Amino acid sequence: MPVDIMKRFVPKKWSAMPFFRQMDELEGIPVINLHMWFDKKLKNVDHLCFSRSPLLSVYADMSTTCKEYYDEEKSMLELVFAPCSPIAGGNVNWIKKSNEEIIEVCTRGLRN
Repeated sequence: MPVDIMKRFVPKKWSAMPFFRQMDELEGIPVINLHMWFDKKLKNVDHLCFSRSPLLSVYADMSTTCKEYYDEEKSMLELVFAPCSPIAGGNVNWIKKSNEEIIEVCTRGLRN
């Protein structure tokens, strides 16, 4: 759940408690979520994967992990691209880049 939404769910009565006050220090950052469809099945892993790529934090093959996207023949990856801008600690403002540039760098990251 995004940090700003999570903060809204904490009951007012709890927000003064020391444990929940720590959430005041948390700040959300921009990310890009990608859905990439492939015409063949990629390596079949039934869980969330952490990436070694400096731009792809996590991804999953939704055609395996999620019944709504289930497909034995093809893959649909959902990826979290972060950091995607200087405000999030990145060197490049990927939010301003074209879809083609973002897909290219993500595909490269998956290959490595």
